Amino acid sequence: MIVWIFKQARGWREHRRAIRHRNWHGYIVMGSISSWYVRVADDPKSPTGRIVVDVLNGPDGTPDANRAYSMRLQIKADGIIARAPTSGEDAFLKSLGRRRGGGNDPEGFPVR
Repeated sequence: MIVWIFKQARGWREHRRAIRHRNWHGYIVMGSISSWYVRVADDPKSPTGRIVVDVLNGPDGTPDANRAYSMRLQIKADGIIARAPTSGEDAFLKSLGRRRGGGNDPEGFPVR
């Protein structure tokens, strides 16, 4: 059984608040960037606002139901799909993570 005293609970809440603030203001933790390999499954003859894709288990892989489910959840939560970072952006994010202790520091500075 864990007993929290008021000071410990307040410290925990402040720590969580600092992490949320840091993440909201532009600090990107590399492990939180989701990506999926996909290929167009149905290519219509005329322009349409709908696209059907197969979610794959790798660059030249086969369709993967678990990854498709994960992608579906992400789309429902965020309502957006983003492109993969360029090699320069990827290098920047990795160096940022190394400089800031791998994203474990709640005092990490926001990226502007």
